[in-house]
Amino acid sequence: MHRLVRLIALAAVASIALVGALSGPASASSSFNTTLKISKRFPTFHGNVISNNKFCVDGRRVKLIQKLPNGHRKVLGKVDAKSNGHWKIKIAAGSGAYYAKAPKLESASLGIECHAAKSRTLVID
Repeated sequence: MHRLVRLIALAAVASIALVGALSGPASASSSFNTTLKISKRFPTFHGNVISNNKFCVDGRRVKLIQKLPNGHRKVLGKVDAKSNGHWKIKIAAGSGAYYAKAPKLESASLGIECHAAKSRTLVID
């Protein structure tokens, strides 16, 4: 009798494990907002990535984008933020409208999702 109960319990555990394995990787269980700052002060262009989760800040990819007069966009540079969130892209700035973007970032193994962010638009005359 004990052997039959043990066999049934083992079969139940195995079937639960199989269902878990077939359902695929776990989705992000924690989602964090990100704020992207761009400074108008020298040196152009720099700013900060801000989030409540260090994973969303350290090494976060930031793209500097120029809005062109014809409505198109041009990526002028890319950089990974430092561990404190500071980023800087050194380019010669002419007149125009500029902003920074940080794309969405996910880690399935950590269960973390960092939302995409866009800075305010900086206009240089």
